[in-house]
Amino acid sequence: MDYVTQHFIAAAKKLREELRDIAGKLFLLHEDIQEQTEAINKANETQAKRNESTPILRAELHIPDAVQAQKETSDRKKHSLDLFMTVVQTITMVAVVAYAVINAKQLRKMENAVVAANRSAKAAETANVNGIKAERPWIGSSNFSAVGFAPDVVTNVSLTILNAGKRPAYVILQELGSHEYSTFPENPFYDPLKVKPSHAILVPGISATFHWKIMASADTFKRLVKNESKFYIYSHVEYRDVGTGETHTTRVCEIYLPEYNDFFICEVYNHAD
Repeated sequence: MDYVTQHFIAAAKKLREELRDIAGKLFLLHEDIQEQTEAINKANETQAKRNESTPILRAELHIPDAVQAQKETSDRKKHSLDLFMTVVQTITMVAVVAYAVINAKQLRKMENAVVAANRSAKAAETANVNGIKAERPWIGSSNFSAVGFAPDVVTNVSLTILNAGKRPAYVILQELGSHEYSTFPENPFYDPLKVKPSHAILVPGISATFHWKIMASADTFKRLVKNESKFYIYSHVEYRDVGTGETHTTRVCEIYLPEYNDFFICEVYNHAD
């Protein structure tokens, strides 16, 4: 055999072997497909049998017209009742809110009324206190006299006090004094009382006059003329308001001026409370 024939025979063998191999593989693939088909068919048959063995139940509810009408009527009544309850609840809520607002306004009015009443009561009390104070007694000096004041001469002095207030005054103490001072002190000297002080009630518009005697030496007058000192006559009156029991004080002071040879009201120690 020549080379070509040999080569052709070898190629034919090889082709035949490859065809056999392909045929074997196709056979195996066919068997696999067959097995899968059979498995699917068995599964379908099993499901079909199950479907055939399980009955399907379908029920339809038929409601009579009368019952349906009654149900619709009941639904309408329920809807109407729900609507009515909603309206009632709304009205109730509005009424409660309105009641709360009215109560709040009334409470404010009451509080304002209480405040106004307290203010009125306080104003009335203040007016009453002021009225009581306005009606109090007031004692002051209405007349003073020291005529003939001279060196080493006994001089008669008189002081008249008057209740210029509107209630009686109970005079507790009346002190009279005279002294030479270069500067008038805050608490001037008073001679010790030799007798128990007398008490008197001065009704409004009534006065009382007190008398006592003073004397200044010649040396005192020399100092007065040289303006080295001053000579004072003074008095202290303590009295009680018979209406309230409050105690008040009146002080009176007169100063001697040599150039005028007379007494004049002091710049100090003339006040009343």
